[in-house]
Parts: sequence; structure tokens; C-alpha cells
Amino acid sequence: MPIMEAIIGLPTVLVGLLMYLLLCSKSPLGVLRLLYTPYAIMLGQAVLVTPLLIATSFRSLFYANQRYGELALTLGATEGQAMKLVLIESVPGLIASIIMSFSRALGELGVALMIGGNIRGYTRVITTAIALEVSKGEFELALTLGCILITILITVSVSLRMLRRLQPL
Repeated sequence: MPIMEAIIGLPTVLVGLLMYLLLCSKSPLGVLRLLYTPYAIMLGQAVLVTPLLIATSFRSLFYANQRYGELALTLGATEGQAMKLVLIESVPGLIASIIMSFSRALGELGVALMIGGNIRGYTRVITTAIALEVSKGEFELALTLGCILITILITVSVSLRMLRRLQPL
């Protein structure tokens, strides 16, 4: 877990650079011709958020197991029943882990810019569009795009929380 937690802190431009080196034409994965495609961005985002998803999910499951799993076993539950209880008790933490990972991916700039190329109509995402508009001095459009990004993040977060409340235990 310390390795996963350390990888979480890597700057996104470094992850983007490493992904670029893996995907460029003279690299091991260069034959796939993924560089500057939406698939490269998806792969890069997956590489970026996986350590965060693993570390936070593990922590949630670990603490639920310590609190509830061991108690359930000592009270006579089967391993299957204890595992079910741990999973149920971990759901809020797992949802938080998913929300954090999604937010990190959606708000990320370095990977998308470096391996996606910010190609209009093809690999431009909201964050790269914001960076482009700021560099052109179009602050109003950049702020509008930022508000759209924040609205998406809040909508997804609130929706997942509402779904959790509707889930029968």
C-alpha cells in the first residue's frame, strides 16, 4: 500500500510523459498507434487513477474487515456471511473511492494534454480546452468551461450518494 499511496502523488505531467514514452512510435507499445487518440487518454487516465482507487478501496475494506468481519466471525458467522457484511459496511467508502477517482480523472490535465494532443473534435477534453482558452486570453470561456466541469463533478457525486441511499441493505 505504501507504493500505491506514493504513486498517487505523482504529478500528472510525469505520468503523461511516461505514458508518452510508452506509446510513441519507437516504444514497445508504439505499434498500437494509440498516441494522440481518445484510447491513449483513457489508458492514461486509468493508469493515473488506479493507484488512488486501489489505495482508498483497500483502506475501506481493511477497516470494515477489522471492525465488522472479525466481530462477525467471533459471533459465529460463516466466512461468506462475514465477507458479505464487510462488503455492505464498505459501500460508503467504496463509493467515496469511486467518486475521488472519477473526480481526479475528470479534472486531470497533464496526461490528457501530453498523450491526447488536445486535437479539436477528437482528443480535446474540458481541462485541455480550459488551458487552451486561458492561453488565448479567453478567460470568460475558460471560466464557463470550469463551471461546466464543476457541475458535472457535483452531479455525479450527488447522484452516486442518492443511489447509495436507495440501495436496500
